[in-house]
Amino acid sequence: MIFNLYPEIIQQNYYNTKCPTDNPFHTYFHKLERNYRIARKIIDLKTGFQKADYFEYSNLNFLNIPLDFKDTKLTNLELSVSFGLESLKIKFEKQKRIIIYDVDFVLPNNVILNCNGPMHFITNLQQQIIGYSQNHQTTIRHLIQGQYQIIGIDFNDWNSQITLQCKQNYLKKLINLQ
Repeated sequence: MIFNLYPEIIQQNYYNTKCPTDNPFHTYFHKLERNYRIARKIIDLKTGFQKADYFEYSNLNFLNIPLDFKDTKLTNLELSVSFGLESLKIKFEKQKRIIIYDVDFVLPNNVILNCNGPMHFITNLQQQIIGYSQNHQTTIRHLIQGQYQIIGIDFNDWNSQITLQCKQNYLKKLINLQ
């Protein structure tokens, strides 16, 4: 929430955060500043990389995952995309911290490939996808403000690509390698 109200503070050092006076919520910042610093300190202390997507069907309390949890297992979608990128000989880094977010793949020229598994979406009662989750939208908005180009790979689109050749063509199209 605080990053939605004060997006300009994302890239600031949390010890010396300043909210611009032209922000319409400037007068309330001092009330939220302590909570913001605590949350940012926790984020900055987190050295491990394990997103909630990996535990999608597990009964797990995320508060019990240590900050230095280094089990870097990829989701099935991330594994498949990684294999596709490698097969095309595309240079990339996986599971990298950008601003305050852990992203799936970073390509040259500030391009981020974001694997959108089921947890990135909201569904209706019939389990039909009706849009992206608010968390997903906020993350994407902040990364774009940080001068990154975001390319999303939705799980249902990726899974509809049956063969490796289809997946390669899909990746080429997404990242303009034609």
